[in-house]
Amino acid sequence: MSLGAGMHVENRKISAIFKLVIVALVIYAVVAGFTGSSGPSPLRCFTFQSNIVVGAVAFYLALGRLRAFPERFRLDSYLRGLTIFAISITGIVFHVLLASELDHISFTNQVLHTVVPVAFVLDWLVFGPKGSYRYRDILIWMIFPVVYLVATLIVARFDGFYPYPFMDAGTFGYGTVALNVGLLVVAFTFLGGIYVNVDRLMSLSKRRASAA
Repeated sequence: MSLGAGMHVENRKISAIFKLVIVALVIYAVVAGFTGSSGPSPLRCFTFQSNIVVGAVAFYLALGRLRAFPERFRLDSYLRGLTIFAISITGIVFHVLLASELDHISFTNQVLHTVVPVAFVLDWLVFGPKGSYRYRDILIWMIFPVVYLVATLIVARFDGFYPYPFMDAGTFGYGTVALNVGLLVVAFTFLGGIYVNVDRLMSLSKRRASAA
C-alpha cells in the first residue's frame, strides 16, 4: 500500500474491499427498509433510490478495481461524481431538515442517511482518482435529483403522497414548494462546487508531492 498526497491510498484490493463493504451495507439497509415498510413503496423516496445507485456504482467500481474489466476514467468519474452528489443530498437533507422531526432514528435509517453517505464520500477521498471533475459536471450531477423532484411532484398530484414535508404541495401549495426546491437547487449547486474544488486541490497536492 502506498500513500499519495493527503490521505490517498493506492491499493486496488483494499479499495475493492471497501467498496464491497458499502455494497453490503446498502443491501442490508434497503432490504430492512422494504421489510419494515407499509403503505407507498420506499422506492418513492430519494433515500432509497440514491442508496441503490450507491450500491450499483460501488459494485461496478469494485469490479474495476479487481480488474474484472477495463476501467474507463471519464465514465467512472461521471458515475462517481453523480453518485457522491446524490447520496450527499440524502445525508444532508435528512440531518438538516428531517432528523429533528423524528422521535427515534432507527439503525436502518442511520445506515441509509449517515453511514452509506459518509462511507461513499470517504471512498472517493481515499481511493478515488483526483483531478477529473469540472464545474460543468455539476449540471450532469443535478439531473438525478431534479428529475426525481419533478417526477415525484407529478405522481403526487394524482395519489397525494409526498415523501418529504418540504415537497408537500397539498399542504403548502406549489409556490412554497417551488421556493423550497429552488433553494435546495442553489444549495446543492454550491455543494457541487465544493466537491469540484476539493477534487482539484487534492489533485494539485498529489502532483506537488510527486514532483518533490
